[in-house]
Amino acid sequence: MRKICWAMILIFSVGSCDSTGPFFTPGVDLAVHQAQWRQQGIHNYVFDFAIAGVWVAPPPVRIAVVADSVRSAIVIATGAAAPIAGLPTIDSLFATVGRSIRSEMGPPVIEYDSKLGYPRSINTISSSPPDAGFTITVRSLLPR
Repeated sequence: MRKICWAMILIFSVGSCDSTGPFFTPGVDLAVHQAQWRQQGIHNYVFDFAIAGVWVAPPPVRIAVVADSVRSAIVIATGAAAPIAGLPTIDSLFATVGRSIRSEMGPPVIEYDSKLGYPRSINTISSSPPDAGFTITVRSLLPR
């Protein structure tokens, strides 16, 4: 199965290259990067997370993930503990990218980490009505 997946990826990339490199549809790009992330086998990690939109944004937090579950979070600016309810793992951020791609607001702008494949930035604001959309940033991911 893995050989078939990589063969399909190769076909897509050869058929869609231009002078700047391969171009994938957002759904294929998501699948390629999600496979890259899963191949790393990283289940314990820490990363900095921020979300902003047209609403008052919560402060950026440092999230600790153990066995693919959020275990703790601290507010970066103060070091105070933050509630973990609703905070994402990298796997749940891939799901957010998928929902954003399928939304009616237009395609999001996604930036992926070139080494590990996780989404570093998800921006739906540019494709949203003035009162909707968000930007998520992920920085300083460190496997544990």
